[in-house]
Amino acid sequence: MQARHGKVLDQGMEPTSALSAGGSIVRAAGMLKSRTGTRLGSREERREVYSRFQSAVVAMIGLAEHMRFQQFRYPWVMSSRAVNRLEELRRSHQVELLQAYMELRLVANPGPMTVADEVLSRLQLLMEYTGRKEERQYDAALDALAEAQRRFVDSCRDDLWYLPRWWQAWRPAWWSSKWKNLRRRQAVSPSQHQRPS
Repeated sequence: MQARHGKVLDQGMEPTSALSAGGSIVRAAGMLKSRTGTRLGSREERREVYSRFQSAVVAMIGLAEHMRFQQFRYPWVMSSRAVNRLEELRRSHQVELLQAYMELRLVANPGPMTVADEVLSRLQLLMEYTGRKEERQYDAALDALAEAQRRFVDSCRDDLWYLPRWWQAWRPAWWSSKWKNLRRRQAVSPSQHQRPS
């Protein structure tokens, strides 16, 4: 290997050109694209993965609502064919959720990943109550899942820098958010300072 490298250098290739060739390889590796054309490791890639996970969770919630509706509202409609169809839907949605979660584990930053684990545990609890008649526990599980999903979205927005950080005064959104907060405080403050008559 060293002889070959020395031969290349003997033929007139300078070390600086070898370094620049190595740098271009590193740049090319940094510009690797996924199947969808998104640059790997970028914010766009994380956004796609976060969105896919959210879609898979929402599809599972829709399936839980549908299963509950079929089982408890119209149980006489549940033929063996309908039961088989629901089972197929449940399997396909679970596979999509698992794929989305594995992709999330691959690219997500720690903040969204922690909340995604909570979303999955809340979703599992909801699916356990889907086949039971307890309406109150099901509704409580659904509310807890909705709250976990809201935290996941907020964590993703923070991870993707949709809102400017405190130190990013050069971003136009930083100034507009400060202006909106000031206007909001001014709109609220007169009503707060009014004395009751």
